[in-house]
Amino acid sequence: MLRAIVFYLVWLFVIVCGINNLVKKLNLSMPSSDWLLLQKLNVRKYESVTLGLEPYRGVMLAANILDEVNLYSIEDSYFPKIEFNPDKITEKNPLLITKYSCLMEMAIDFISVTNNLFLVSKVRQPDKNFFSFAKKPYCSGMKIRPIISGFSGIKDWGTWSEGTRTEFTVEASKAYPNGGVLMIAVTPIINSKIINDRRLISVEVDGKPQETIEFTSSDETYIPARFNNKEPGSNITVVIKHINPIRLSDLNGNDPRTVSLGFISASLLSNNESNWEIPIKSLAGTYGRESDGKNWWHWVERKLSFKLGALFISHGAAQTKVHFEYGARTKQTLALRFIKHDGSIDEILLPSNGDILSTFDKVIDLSPIEISEISIETDGKAYQLSDDDPRIAAFLIRNLDIQSQLK
Repeated sequence: MLRAIVFYLVWLFVIVCGINNLVKKLNLSMPSSDWLLLQKLNVRKYESVTLGLEPYRGVMLAANILDEVNLYSIEDSYFPKIEFNPDKITEKNPLLITKYSCLMEMAIDFISVTNNLFLVSKVRQPDKNFFSFAKKPYCSGMKIRPIISGFSGIKDWGTWSEGTRTEFTVEASKAYPNGGVLMIAVTPIINSKIINDRRLISVEVDGKPQETIEFTSSDETYIPARFNNKEPGSNITVVIKHINPIRLSDLNGNDPRTVSLGFISASLLSNNESNWEIPIKSLAGTYGRESDGKNWWHWVERKLSFKLGALFISHGAAQTKVHFEYGARTKQTLALRFIKHDGSIDEILLPSNGDILSTFDKVIDLSPIEISEISIETDGKAYQLSDDDPRIAAFLIRNLDIQSQLK
C-alpha cells in the first residue's frame, strides 16, 4: 500500500513538473519587447498586481513573472464568472492591462510599462445600467446572466442568438417604483438573397407576453422589454422567442447554427426619466480618451465624427440634447454638423478665440433616429501638444454627452 502511494506521488510530481515546464515554454502571443520589459518589471514594490490580460495569458504571466498576484480571471465568455471590482485597484494593487482592453477606457491614473502594456492605479466605476454583449463584457456594470442557451459566437461587436429561444435575467441596479424598460440593441439577420425576407420574434418579460416584433432590415435597432415596479437587486427576466431563425450557412459559408439576431448592448431606463443618454459609437478622428477623474476628453487634429448607438426613443422624443466643452488652441471656428439619414446636413458654427474653454449645451430640433452621424471639424491649424508629447492637435472635446429629449 505504501509503495503504491509513493509511486503515485512520484508520478504526480513528474506531471506537475512537466506542466510547469510546458507553461514556461508556451507562446504568449506578445510582442517580444513587451515580454522582455515585463520580465524586468519590479513588482515587489506592490502588495499585489491584478491581471487584466487576455485569457490564459494573465495566468502565464502570474506563473512566470509575478511573485504575488490577484488572479482576476478575464474570460472570453458572454457572462464572466468573476465580476470586475474597481475598488480593488489602487497604487499598491495596480491593474496590468493591454492598450486595447476596454478596461483601458476606464483608466483614470496609469503609467506606461510598454507601448502595449499599462499599470493602472485607479479606474472609474462601470455603468450599472449598461451591458455590452461584445468581447470583454466585464467592463459593463450591469449584472446580466443567461438562464438557458441562446447565445453563441461572441464577436467584437456583440453576440449571436442561437436556436429558437434566448432567455436571461438582469439585476435592477436601483429602485424602479414606476417601472421602466430594458432597451436591447440588436442587429436582425436578414437574407438579402430572399425578397422581403424578415425576422419575427416575440418578447416576454417576467412571465408576461408583451409583443411580437417584425424586422425587415439589418440596420441596428432595439427591442423594448418593459417591466413593472422593481426593488434594487431584484431580477428582470427576459425571454425572446425567435419565430423564424435562419441558418448562417444560408448567408455565407458552412456554419450550421440557426440565428435570428445579433445582440449588441442593453440599457436600463426608468419610466420616471424624460431624457435618456444615448451611447456613442464609432468615434473616429481623435486620440485616446484621457481623464482627470471628474472630466474626460479627446484631443482632435482636425475632425472627429461619431454615430449614435441604438436606443429606445419614446413617442414624442423628437429632439436631441447635445452637450460638450471645447477648447481650441488658436483662434478658429469649429463646424458642428448633424448628417441625416437622407443625406442633408444641419450645421452650427462655433467660434473660439483659443484662450478659454467654451461650452455647447443646446437642444437640437432633430430626433436621434433622424441622425446618421455627428461631426466636429475645425478650420484652424494643428500643432504639436508639447515638447514631450508628439501628438498633433487643434482642439479638444470634453465631456461629450448626447440625450434624447421629450418635447
